[in-house]
Amino acid sequence: MRMWTAVAVATAIGGCSTSIGVDLTGLWVADSYVFGSVGGATVDLIARDGASMTLTIDRFIDARRRVTARFADGVGGEEVLSGEVFVDQGYFEFEDATFVFDRVEDVLILTNESETFDFGSGPEAATLTIRLTQL
Repeated sequence: MRMWTAVAVATAIGGCSTSIGVDLTGLWVADSYVFGSVGGATVDLIARDGASMTLTIDRFIDARRRVTARFADGVGGEEVLSGEVFVDQGYFEFEDATFVFDRVEDVLILTNESETFDFGSGPEAATLTIRLTQL
């Protein structure tokens, strides 16, 4: 009876830790890195500047994962951010930014609604949406 209970508990715990958590572990590369203004203007830095973003997620024992994001701006600059992924809560937390995420098959979409971007007339509030594919 004790062994059956242990198996049932292990199965329940495995079922509760979302499949997203296991599937997020690995290397992800951005297909688009889009700033969208309230007024409707959008800029994809990958398409415009040849910028790139690589997201690496390492596996932890609990529901959190360590994450490193490397963004190359397409003109020689590079920024590296590190933080954690809170799988069960559905967000990434970097040093200065928090992104909610959604996963659809092999695509991961990160969204941050508290960004600013210069669309040509000075900085304005924008939503940053990053679409990544797992390698």
